[in-house]
Amino acid sequence: MFFIQPLFFYLYFFKVKKVKKHLSVFLALFLSLAVSSSETFFSVIISSVTGDKFVDRYWGLFYIFINIISLVFILKAIDYFKFI
Repeated sequence: MFFIQPLFFYLYFFKVKKVKKHLSVFLALFLSLAVSSSETFFSVIISSVTGDKFVDRYWGLFYIFINIISLVFILKAIDYFKFI
């Protein structure tokens, strides 16, 4: 997932949003690294609150939930800046 996610972001920015190639690469890498770091932060915080047994039992659902929270959080934070 770590290598595929920037590719999806790049294709979205380059093909759908019609952003220049270099800016699309920058935005894709920035977005994937920001999501990855916030994913670590959210997973540590939420697993501390819910407990290790909950995470061990529902690890797939937990991982999907953390990824979605991280992506939404970073996209909302980026909305405040004017990149495009």
